[in-house]
Amino acid sequence: MVVTSFEGISRTTVATVTPDILGEIGPDYFVQVSAGPAFAVFDRAGALLGGPALMRDLWPPGSCHAVDGSHPSVVWDPETDRWFMSYAGDGNVVCIAVSATSDPRGTYHLYNFYAGVSAESVDLGIWPEAVLISIPHPQSWIFALEKAKMVNGESARAVGGYGPESGTGYPIPVSFSGGPLPFAGAHPLFLSRVSPRVDLSSGRFVLSRIKIGGWLPGHGSIGEVWSAPGSEVGAGADLTCGPPGVGCIAQPGTPIQLWASDPPIRAIARYRRFDAVERIVAAVSVPTGAPAMPRVIWFELNSEWPQQTWSLGGHGSSIAGPESRWLGAAALNSAAEIGLAYSASSAVITPSLQYALWPRTAISGAASSESAFWPGVGAHSADGAWNDRAALSAVIRPTDAPFG
Repeated sequence: MVVTSFEGISRTTVATVTPDILGEIGPDYFVQVSAGPAFAVFDRAGALLGGPALMRDLWPPGSCHAVDGSHPSVVWDPETDRWFMSYAGDGNVVCIAVSATSDPRGTYHLYNFYAGVSAESVDLGIWPEAVLISIPHPQSWIFALEKAKMVNGESARAVGGYGPESGTGYPIPVSFSGGPLPFAGAHPLFLSRVSPRVDLSSGRFVLSRIKIGGWLPGHGSIGEVWSAPGSEVGAGADLTCGPPGVGCIAQPGTPIQLWASDPPIRAIARYRRFDAVERIVAAVSVPTGAPAMPRVIWFELNSEWPQQTWSLGGHGSSIAGPESRWLGAAALNSAAEIGLAYSASSAVITPSLQYALWPRTAISGAASSESAFWPGVGAHSADGAWNDRAALSAVIRPTDAPFG
């Protein structure tokens, strides 16, 4: 695998201790967003093409222009080659910007979606017929918006509401990430982990779907299509590693320990179809050892069309070792291989970004090795706050090829 590392948006640019960086890659661009909310556009080699700029400045004065502390999201749509960015505005509004062309440096169609619930952050995903948003409040609020209208700058309708799972959940969209489109009639999906404190001794993972119903008022519905105890996927306990100043992740040369707010899933789940088999992959951090340190697990859900019955497939974890590994994101490529990216740190290893790969021939178990996206340059000297979101995409130009 060829890895390119480059400087992105810094916390000094957005004047915040924890910039909460998130990014997405497409065939020609990499778009990075951060708390502010701000965004910047790079080419795939890392050359800065536009920004950093405040996302709110895309909007005229109002509920989206007044915000300066929200944690934004960004996703590229492989079907339309458009870019979607979102963040939480004032007055229970979700602000969504849709690039008018495939160039994220150009103009945007702007939307103010009244969600009826306040949020610090909004997660964003893509489905062939819908833009998906989820809001932790702390319940699970999920919505699908009319994508065909949004890419043309037209008035768009929405369906959704409170997710079917009970208790405190952190829903994330299941985002289409390339390859063959989902089958006609396949519904948009969301994945959530319900806390062990609320549901079952080991918590519960829930896959929900939204039936759009032709975008007609009152015709949409939300339902649960799969669930399993957290212990079934190796995530049977909460990771207690925070708040700031009370971390559990060692760094070299400093008593300051990093903190992690997992186990709620911190990266959108990724969907791909392989002939008649649909696959979803997601990642979550869990405690391991004594004293507890975080490690990252991934798991895969499979369904064979047209049954639409989802079941647990492969699942695995980051490499075993004395280092802490957390804040994971997983992706599938065109060969159904799985990539897992995450942060890593220890008393001898500076905070860094690592990744591990699983070929389809060995799709479960702990990773046997890992490699560095970015090896790190020193300890984090603030209050121990690290990024609290992650992303991994399998987008290769000119064609999507196996990892490696």
